[in-house]
Amino acid sequence: MPTGTKKTVGSKTGTTAVAKPAGPQHIGFLQVRIAAAYSLKNTDSGVFGDVSDPFVLVKVGDSEKKTSTIQNDLNPKWKDGNFLTFDVMTGQNTMEITVFNEKNFSKSDSLGATTVVLQSLGRGTWEHKREKLRDSPDSEIEFEVRFDALWQKVDFATECKYYTKLVEALATKVPEKAAPFVKQASPILGALVAAFLVALPHCVQAVTLIQDYVDRMPEKIFYATLGILMCFFGGFFPATIAAFEAWQLCGGKEALAACKKLFGEFNKIKDASKKDDDIDADQDGVPDVLQIEAKALLQRKMRLAVSTVEPATINEALACIFTGWAGVMAVLKIKFAKTVTLGHMIGEQLYKVASQGEPLMSSAVPDEYHMWIPVMTKWFCKAVAISIAWWIQRVISAFHSAIRGGIMCTRYLLEFAKEKGYVTLNAEDTYIDEVAGWAVAALGFCFQLSVGFAVPFPLSIFLWPVSIVEYFIVWSVSSGP
Repeated sequence: MPTGTKKTVGSKTGTTAVAKPAGPQHIGFLQVRIAAAYSLKNTDSGVFGDVSDPFVLVKVGDSEKKTSTIQNDLNPKWKDGNFLTFDVMTGQNTMEITVFNEKNFSKSDSLGATTVVLQSLGRGTWEHKREKLRDSPDSEIEFEVRFDALWQKVDFATECKYYTKLVEALATKVPEKAAPFVKQASPILGALVAAFLVALPHCVQAVTLIQDYVDRMPEKIFYATLGILMCFFGGFFPATIAAFEAWQLCGGKEALAACKKLFGEFNKIKDASKKDDDIDADQDGVPDVLQIEAKALLQRKMRLAVSTVEPATINEALACIFTGWAGVMAVLKIKFAKTVTLGHMIGEQLYKVASQGEPLMSSAVPDEYHMWIPVMTKWFCKAVAISIAWWIQRVISAFHSAIRGGIMCTRYLLEFAKEKGYVTLNAEDTYIDEVAGWAVAALGFCFQLSVGFAVPFPLSIFLWPVSIVEYFIVWSVSSGP
């Protein structure tokens, strides 16, 4: 997208100057997980088994981070202190990995190094590597690396104008009666798209940090945390939780792979569009995309998108996603059949009562709107009925998830405590986990009931996307006959 290049004209000469970028920009996040090293050379005395004490130093640009040190081991394997993250800036093209032998009273010895070119890495996927070390041909380093590209920081005002122009161009493609409304809404739609692009880098960073935290969390602590979430929030999002479980059963992994393919195609369009936005064919210091009419800009971007993507890949990915979603809806309609049936029954009974007021409503509205009164009354009754039926379902789901989550939490915590040596009890030989689990379950259920299954503030700020998904799934499941 346009980068907001400024055009300044001298007061006397009339010459054009283009503003230069203000220093390095943040372009992505790099995550490195050091796994092991093999056949390292020994630079210690070797007396009484005294061999190298290796640690790994990773350098990206001016930033350096190191792992923990493993004592007396030429084939070390790291399990703790081996996860490193870096902010990648423009101009930083390589990652240097060096293995050192830690010295107590002198400078650490290098045991070999290797270099990874960042441009060779894929986007958003972990890559497993095992590289030979320079200066030590028999030595190797094993690690995983992941690069998540960050969208270029955008100027809100420039992007607003850019996307407003595109929406105005789209107004020529919609039905004639709708065109004026689309054109009037173009500034709002343009601002929404621009706001999304401004917020996207921060969302990517937040998701990346959460994923990193989950990846580093001990397995039993992860399941204990999951149990707490189920215990205290399972009744808030019963349809979303059921949809996730159904998604896993109906080809969730394949659909996720399809989403990654679509994202890859979208990245192709984004990269091609960025190059196109920088083209200045007439050499006047202003990108061509800022100088052409809205209709021409839309046609230019559509041609660019069509010529960039692979139609077969998009068709295959969309078909896979649609198949997965159809399977999810089928499972949910069966799972919540009683809830949907209850909603329709309540709706029918409500309409019998509400229909008695239709003559009164007819007298209050013009004659041309009378035909809409029964329709709107039925929709109102259906909305109320669905809300009641799903509130009952939330009570049931909250009770079930509270018991399941409470026992899961306490059981995994007990197993984790035993692993660490804090306790000597076995979960199979004691009822402590069940008793504590039921106590936690009671707290979780009472909490959900006390807030009326509405996410309390300030959690509602962070969970509003999940709430939107929940409402969408509820209406999708309940909309059938």
